[in-house]
Amino acid sequence: YLTTEPLNHYEEILSSYGFFRCHRNFMIGLEAVTEVIPWFNNTYQVKVSGYLGAEIPVSRRNVKVFKELLQL
Repeated sequence: YLTTEPLNHYEEILSSYGFFRCHRNFMIGLEAVTEVIPWFNNTYQVKVSGYLGAEIPVSRRNVKVFKELLQL
């Protein structure tokens, strides 16, 4: 969804509902993750069901938490 609110606002609200801020421009629903693709510099790209765009990046800063949440 496009919004004028900063993602920090939604991150606080949605984190308890299974959403994760994987990149400064993206939040994903962890239950909607269909594929995790290893990328360069120990990062990942994520495919999410219902999102027809390209893969969503997981930033280097958020990789550790992402791996813990998905038990990778």
